[in-house]
Amino acid sequence: FSGANEKTANTILATKKYFVSPAGNDTSDGLSPATAWKTLAKVNAQQFLPGDQVLLEGGKTFTGYLNIISSGISGQNIRFASYGTGKAIISAGGGIGMYIYNCSFITVDSLIITGTWNALSQTGNNSHGILFYTDLPGGIKLGDVAVLSCDVSGFQKSGITFLSYPADQSQSGYRNIRVTSCKVFANGAVGIATQGRSAPAGNTAY
Repeated sequence: FSGANEKTANTILATKKYFVSPAGNDTSDGLSPATAWKTLAKVNAQQFLPGDQVLLEGGKTFTGYLNIISSGISGQNIRFASYGTGKAIISAGGGIGMYIYNCSFITVDSLIITGTWNALSQTGNNSHGILFYTDLPGGIKLGDVAVLSCDVSGFQKSGITFLSYPADQSQSGYRNIRVTSCKVFANGAVGIATQGRSAPAGNTAY
C-alpha cells in the first residue's frame, strides 16, 4: 500500500476491542475478557480510535455513567455494547446514563441503562438516559450516531435525546440519527427527543 491506501489500511488494523467486567482490574490492558477493565471511570478516561469497540460484560451491573469524548469516522463508528450473555446494565442512579458531547460516528448497542426516577413521587433522577449534545457553532453537521437494541428507563428529562444548542443559534446538528429496536419507558418528560435552537429572525433555512 502507499499514500491514502496505506493510511486507510493502518487505521483498520489499529482498531481494538476493550472489555469491561466487574471482575476486572483497571490496571489491566482491557484487551481481552481475562484482562478486562473494571469500572466505567476507566473507560471515561480513555481516548478511543475509529472502529474501536468498548464491550461491557452482559448480565452484569456497572454503577455510574459513560462520558464519551472520542469520535469515529465514516464507516468506522466507535461502538459501545455488551459481550457474553445478555445485556450489560449501566445503573446511573440520580444522574445521566451516557453523555456524548460534540462527538459523532458513535454506536450504542445492546445496553440496559437505568435511572431512579419515580413517577409517583416525581423524584429520584434529574437527567437523561442517553444524551447526544453538540454546541459547535457555524452550522456544523456531525456524522452518524446510532442507538440500537437498548433499554432505557428511569430518567426524569428523557430516555434518549439528541440536542443541538450552539451559542450562535446556527443549525448545527447531526447528519444521520438512527434509533432502532429500543425499549424506552418509565421516563419523566419524554421518551425519545430531538431538539435544536430556533433559527435567527429572517433565517429561511431549517
